[in-house]
Formats: sequence, structure tokens, C-alpha cells
Amino acid sequence: MGHNDHMSEADDRRMRRQTKSNRRTPPVLLPKQPGQFGEFAMCYWDNGLKSIPAENKIPLVAGATGHEGTVTFEKVSAWMEDPVLAVAHLSLRAEGWISIDVDDYDGKQGADQLEGLERQLGVLPDTYTSTARGAFSASRQYFYRVPDDTPRKTKAAKDIEIVQRCHRNAAVHPTYHRKTGTVYQWYSPDGRKAEELPRLEDFAWLPNAWLEYLARNNSSEADYTSRGFFEGDPYPWAIWLGSEEPSEAYQHLAATIEGEKHIGHDALGSYLLEIHTLRATHEETGGIHALEALHLRYFETTNEPDPDREWDNWVRWVIGSDWQPTQTGNQNLVSQVRKLAAMWANGGTDAA
Repeated sequence: MGHNDHMSEADDRRMRRQTKSNRRTPPVLLPKQPGQFGEFAMCYWDNGLKSIPAENKIPLVAGATGHEGTVTFEKVSAWMEDPVLAVAHLSLRAEGWISIDVDDYDGKQGADQLEGLERQLGVLPDTYTSTARGAFSASRQYFYRVPDDTPRKTKAAKDIEIVQRCHRNAAVHPTYHRKTGTVYQWYSPDGRKAEELPRLEDFAWLPNAWLEYLARNNSSEADYTSRGFFEGDPYPWAIWLGSEEPSEAYQHLAATIEGEKHIGHDALGSYLLEIHTLRATHEETGGIHALEALHLRYFETTNEPDPDREWDNWVRWVIGSDWQPTQTGNQNLVSQVRKLAAMWANGGTDAA
């Protein structure tokens, strides 16, 4: 296929896609609405999709997310019978699939970034999508089957997140979106509103070029040989992560960490690297909250004989020998540094 043919295919796909708009939409401040987890969870299970009771995309149950989380028939049945969880909202845990979550609102440019990736990697096949922003919104999640659930990149681009088994979950119908005041809806591959819930086998397969692009190297041994250790004071790095309200990506990451039953050597390095990458590469904000969640959960669950040394080594490796702060992230730097220093010195105790 020639370059012009490839471009025409991409252009044709964009013509068939929902039109995009970058108009800034103020949030609709509406009250919370009850969910219908108890009515829909088993319907999804029968379709090969595993659901979790959640609120604002944050799981309300432990042990269902993260690297070691599980969603079983017995768990789903018990959650459905719980009077509180039965009226919770519903999110899907990604097993056998991923979703490409395109944000294209309030100045975010996910649609343009997706078009650029398609020119580079090939046009994505039509598949089921989900959004609470209407049939013609470019902001939506594209659901694709994958051959395995190995960890992948957390983002495909600045405004495109990847929902996968070990990270994030997907809010879907009949979940209520508080900011838009609408309910998430499924859309079939032809763009029309779906009349039935999709099945896992209804999702298109993610092309190989995209699988390769989203792959990440999880070999800590290989990483150690190619990345120097930071020799300076690590606390300014923690402040650089940002102490403001955490972004959605950092909220999801913190929730995943808090649901971990055990965080060992490899998981600690993986999570620290993800915390750093979200800030350095994708400009996410509020990362210090995820860092504190990781520190607390690591010291609660690790079996390492010298956890303080392990923590310090991983932090210095993740920061890297060439790191230079570009911003302090908080005007009250001294008090924040003292708080972190006290917390880390006490093995996870949150110091006031």
C-alpha cells in the first residue's frame, strides 16, 4: 500500500468517525445518582466481561484490580447481593481486551493524537466504543481484543490512556457520568447506539503494529544496565510530581496500588516508574498522592528484608542520573519536603 493510499484510508475512517469538538464544556454540577451494578453485572459476566462496583471510576472493593486482582463468579455474585454495592456504578476490568481511551474536551487533543498514531501505525479497525458524551463526540473508549494481558504502556499519547488488566478500569453502561449528567452508552462498530451489551468476542482484534507500539519492557535487569542512579536529594523529585489534586490517571493508579495484596521488588519498581512517567512524559499532575499510596502499601505488604534500602534504590533508579527539576510543584516546598522526609523515615507513617 502506498503512502497516499494509506492516507486516503485514514481520511475515510475519520469521515466515518464521530465529528470532534474542542469547545470547552463546563462541568454539570449534578447530584450523585445510584447505579445498577446488581442488575447488569451478571449480564456482563455472561458476555465474557468482568465488572466491578465503583464510584467515579474508583473501585469500591479490594482485591479486584491491579496486577494480582481477580474478579470471579463468586465475587460478582456476592457484590450483587450487597445492598450498598448493588446500587453502585459499574466498571469493567480489562481481561482479554484493552481500551484506547481518547479524551477530546476542555482543550484536550486526543482525536488529533489518534489520527497521528493511525498515520504512523495504520488505521484501527471499527469496533465497539463507549462514551457518556453522545454519539457524535470524539471522546470515547475503543475496545479491542488482545492475545494476552501483559502490562502495556499506560498512555498511547498525552490525551489517550490505555485501560488494561493491571491498570485502570472502564466505566460503561449503565453508569452515570456526573459531569455530563448522562449515562454511558455502547456504540456498535458502525457508530450506531447499540441495542444490546457487547460480548468479548464482538470486540475487534488490536492490530500487531499497535500491539508492538503499546508494548513495554518490564525487565528490571535490562533497565538497570541502561539507567544511572540519582545521587542527589530525592525529596525535590517527590515535590516535582505535584501535590495538587491528582489527575484521573494518578487517581486510578493510586486505587490500583491500594488494592494490591502484595507489592514486591518488581512491582515496586514498575509502579515507581509509572508514577515518574506519568509526570515526565504525559504531564499528569498530583503524582505525590500516588507516591504516598505506594509507599504505604509497599511497607504494609512487602517481604523484603531491608525495605528502606529497597525503596531508596528503586526511587534513585527511577529518578535517573540526569534528572533535573523543571518546577517545584508547590510553593510551600520546605513544609512538603519535611512531611515527606518524616513519612519515609517512619516506614510509611503519615506525618502531620
